[in-house]
Amino acid sequence: MNGTTSPRGLAVGLALGVPVMLFGVRGVLLDARDTHPAELARWLVGAAVVHDLVLLPVVGALGWGLRRRTPDPAWPVVRAGAVAVGALALVAWPYAAGYGASAGNPSLLPRDYVLGPALAAGVIAAVTAIAAAATVRGVEVDVVTEVVIDRPVGEVAAYAADPTNAPEWYDNIDSATWASDPPVQVGSRVAFVARFLGRRLAYAYEVVDLVPGERLVMRTAQGPFPMETTYTWRAEGEGRTRMTLRNRGRPAGFARVGAPMMAAAMRRANRRDLAKLRSIVEEAPC
Repeated sequence: MNGTTSPRGLAVGLALGVPVMLFGVRGVLLDARDTHPAELARWLVGAAVVHDLVLLPVVGALGWGLRRRTPDPAWPVVRAGAVAVGALALVAWPYAAGYGASAGNPSLLPRDYVLGPALAAGVIAAVTAIAAAATVRGVEVDVVTEVVIDRPVGEVAAYAADPTNAPEWYDNIDSATWASDPPVQVGSRVAFVARFLGRRLAYAYEVVDLVPGERLVMRTAQGPFPMETTYTWRAEGEGRTRMTLRNRGRPAGFARVGAPMMAAAMRRANRRDLAKLRSIVEEAPC
């Protein structure tokens, strides 16, 4: 007896399980004409033999080989994918093999039960491979968006560099609160509450670089998606400004799998936000 099973637990299990098994055996014997006890017994014994002498060694060998060829950081992802594919194969096998089909009744198993599970297994394998590769190599999201604003650099930079203005022009930022004394300077910290891809995010940015009227760099190491945000401003002709917004980060954990989707969503959001910033600054009284 191992350390995880108590005598009381074993007794309870036997007290509940044995009557259920005896009731099942009784039903098989009473309805022998329909249940075919001899064939059922052969199937049960055969299933046990196949499980212990074929399935377990094959699965064990495959798992051992897969583990040896998988880097340690990627093993949890690969193991989860392998379990998912294995479970799908076990469920799909009776249907793919045609058990229960009848030539006289075409409504039984009327579809192709090989292609669907094969496609599903392929999708699981592909997602697993992408996630494993991302876990080993890391995936960086780097989104750059620009807008030209019909206002001088000084005006645009003064408005955009003030973190408390962020909720006005960022659609997904609900609030921005100083966590240090204003005004903005290197070392300043600002706490943000935002929404992204349906999730509520609370994080703090720290200003790590500031050249007034030229560049502002903020960085956070919190959450599953550490991010660095850079604003740059440069004159674009007489009284006009080109503002560049760059978001760069390396997702952590399983968030790596969704990095391409995150980048696309971020690019769309940044375009909307910069357009809103342009409207606000251009419509403000000179």
